[in-house]
Amino acid sequence: MRKVTAACLLLLALCLGARAEAEKEAYVVSTDDGMPMVVGRDGALIYPGGQFTSIYDLLYAGEGTQLFAVSDGKHTVADEYGYESALEALADANGNILTDMRYSLWTYCTGSDSVIFARDGLMGALDAQGNELFSGPYEQLTGIGGGFLAMKGGELVAIDRAGTEADTGIACEGFFVSGNRACATGVDGVTRILDERGATVAQLAEGQNIGYSTGPYFVVYGQGDAFLSPVGLLDRDGREVLPMVYSSISLYEGIPGAPIVAEAAGGAALFDAVTLENTGFIPMQENAWISSPGGNRLVVFNPDGAGQVYDYQGNFIGTLAEGASLYGNAMFSDGKEAVFGLYQYNGGGESTCYLVDAQLNRVGEEAYRQISFVSWQAGQGRYIVTNYDTVPMDGYEAYVPGSMRNALIDEAGNALLPMEYESMTALAPDRYWVKRADEWGLIDDAGHWYYRQSAYTELMD
Repeated sequence: MRKVTAACLLLLALCLGARAEAEKEAYVVSTDDGMPMVVGRDGALIYPGGQFTSIYDLLYAGEGTQLFAVSDGKHTVADEYGYESALEALADANGNILTDMRYSLWTYCTGSDSVIFARDGLMGALDAQGNELFSGPYEQLTGIGGGFLAMKGGELVAIDRAGTEADTGIACEGFFVSGNRACATGVDGVTRILDERGATVAQLAEGQNIGYSTGPYFVVYGQGDAFLSPVGLLDRDGREVLPMVYSSISLYEGIPGAPIVAEAAGGAALFDAVTLENTGFIPMQENAWISSPGGNRLVVFNPDGAGQVYDYQGNFIGTLAEGASLYGNAMFSDGKEAVFGLYQYNGGGESTCYLVDAQLNRVGEEAYRQISFVSWQAGQGRYIVTNYDTVPMDGYEAYVPGSMRNALIDEAGNALLPMEYESMTALAPDRYWVKRADEWGLIDDAGHWYYRQSAYTELMD
């Protein structure tokens, strides 16, 4: 048996709650032996298992054309160090292979409905039908708006969809793009905010640097001492919207409704992410930290105590038990107050998870090893719950391989799918990829099968 603690297994569940995502019409899943395949929301088999050795969905999040990078593992390219990697072809969600298998496909660009690629020492872009728009000797190429920005020979150039280049006059070592703005620090040491064509929108003061950007804001750092730099917030045009008086600023773009959290001595100020209205204040001890489980809740973990729960207006909700943490961040969420999962670590590798409402009252009587928050929409929730067996081993409770079972419950703790699935992955609030005994496939939250495969039918094939 492998020594796997309950805390380690919980990380798998937490990864499901990274970001609120758009629902898709086709899903990359895998067969029982781990081979990738693509099935449609209606159960149509688009790319069967065994056709490709790898399939990557290029439409990671947001709206756009769903395209896939596919590889058969037979076409490879070696880099300057002799390391070989698989070449890929572009494929759509209707079963069409759009290109030869000669690309390294990188990212989908929503604004230009295109895909960045690398090929034969060049970088370029393909349209959604697999046609090359342009290519060139670029060191970096990123979509922005309806066009692109690229590094070419140490210079920043703007490129339109036809491949026409325009010099920006900026020499730099690289840049990053966020929405319809880019940020680059030139060889002159000046950091600039740029528009889609590489024109300077704003120039930061000497000693200021962009930390990161999400949504409509840039987090900017100023000059400080060896241990602390003041932090402020700029809008997309470089205007100061929060002064540089904070020790840190957190932007929770992927969590619907979450505020901007600006920490300073004594606590954190909360600002509405749209209006920038100051909605509240949360007191914090030195070296405390904040987590955001979504659903109008923030949790402060002070060094000398258990987690304290607040809403987005800074109102105190309650204190968690020692060793407990609140988690949510549903994959699909409308951002409203939700029923959360509460994880209680009991020591020795043992943990218990159960549902709690927005006031931290327990929901239902059942407890589980794990709870993965799938969705919260219009007051209804979906949760994958997991149980498994453990045995004592070296002071810990070790997971017994093969004992894991999964079920689906709603916000009241009612069972929607029974605790009999060896694996269960949420693809949408009403679509799940599951394995049960010798069969696997796509089901909805009522247990209806849309695609079904078994070891027996696989042998017959």
